[in-house]
Amino acid sequence: MAEFQEVMRQYKRMCKSYPGCSDCPFRVELGWDCQPDALVEEEDFDIWETTVMEWARSHPEPIYPTLREVFNRMVNKMGGRWDDVLDKPITATLAKEFNIEPIKKEY
Repeated sequence: MAEFQEVMRQYKRMCKSYPGCSDCPFRVELGWDCQPDALVEEEDFDIWETTVMEWARSHPEPIYPTLREVFNRMVNKMGGRWDDVLDKPITATLAKEFNIEPIKKEY
């Protein structure tokens, strides 16, 4: 079941990347008019699966770092020790990226 789910997940990802089906591998490589609601004939299952999974291999999903990895990179850039870094103000660039407003001090 997990393999089927992965094939279908990749199919949906592939389909979303070709609005209007203009350059879809099903149309370009196989000459099929692939509609999401169309049924695939049983004898075409292997071709269908192979097309989807080959596309997925050649179009890998971006993998982003974990928040821990991001924090570790920030710590390394800002001095290398967590205790020192946690008490330093963030940079204006980082604040802008995360839409963080500066603290308004009253004098």
